[in-house]
Amino acid sequence: MKVHTLPPPHMNVQNFVTDYVSQKSPYIESINDRKRLQFSGVEALIYDKLSSSKFRSSKIPLELQQKIIEKVHHCVGHNLPIHITVPFGGYKKWQLPSAPHIDFAEVFNLLLLREYLSPIAALYDHGVLLEYFSDEIFVSSMNNIPQHDLDTYNNEFAILINFLKPHFPNNFQCKFSKIRDFISQEDLFKRFDEIKKDLRKKWNNITQDEQQRRLAKARRNYKGDADEQTIFESNLTHDAFIFGDWDAGIPWAFDKDMIAIGFRYTKTWGIPLMSSRSSATQFWVGTGAIKMINKEFVPTILTYEQYLKASPFLKTCAISFFPKTLPALQQLPVITPV
Repeated sequence: MKVHTLPPPHMNVQNFVTDYVSQKSPYIESINDRKRLQFSGVEALIYDKLSSSKFRSSKIPLELQQKIIEKVHHCVGHNLPIHITVPFGGYKKWQLPSAPHIDFAEVFNLLLLREYLSPIAALYDHGVLLEYFSDEIFVSSMNNIPQHDLDTYNNEFAILINFLKPHFPNNFQCKFSKIRDFISQEDLFKRFDEIKKDLRKKWNNITQDEQQRRLAKARRNYKGDADEQTIFESNLTHDAFIFGDWDAGIPWAFDKDMIAIGFRYTKTWGIPLMSSRSSATQFWVGTGAIKMINKEFVPTILTYEQYLKASPFLKTCAISFFPKTLPALQQLPVITPV
């Protein structure tokens, strides 16, 4: 697909990016904040900020509400920062034009979470720790994405976080981690193999519709052609990760002081948030763009299907802000009016 470039008069796109990343206006405690703090305490105030409807993509289930309350209590009681984790795929969906590189989807997610958590950093003495946890360790085996591409994506994500750190408020830490930091690939796959034995036995107890749904998803995510057995094994690897007790003793993303967040498919394991100001698409399987709403630029993250649909209306604007080592951040897709 040929992508057209916006001419110089659209340099306000550049200004938008510069202003959005660089905004340093500190969060100002409101009258309601002071009242909540005075009458209910800091833990209730923190919970209010974490459950804010402004950022949520759906309601928080009661079971998850209780988990959040308990973990906030643990952090406050032990004088720890509020530890927010983002477990994510650790790759860029290979069909997207930016793959294997990070693009503005990762930028827009980081900036939204900065906005989401900045009030806690301002109101709570021990601040916030935002930690992204990459699942890349098993992705090559599951999706047939070359390890070189995974390394490119994860290295660039770490570069982006370090680059953006000066643009985060005081009392706000941001960190990039990988499951690989806590367990070797060999040991992880040994755990997966044991879990997959049980999953094979239970496969025929799953409805035909659910079987087909899982296999279709595995095939969509698999890079290249594969026979049915390979796709079945890919699905088992995914299910071992999702449903198995492989992470016993591994302090990643869900440890006692960690409050996980997710986007479209969280159920009861993570706070269901928007991934950007106008989307809940998981950033690693989407691509970042901006669109015009009421004469203002709004960041969004497009699924692959949305990207294909929007392609006739996409133009790009050159961006001079990010390191040259992040090639997909040198131009920003803009959805132009129909």
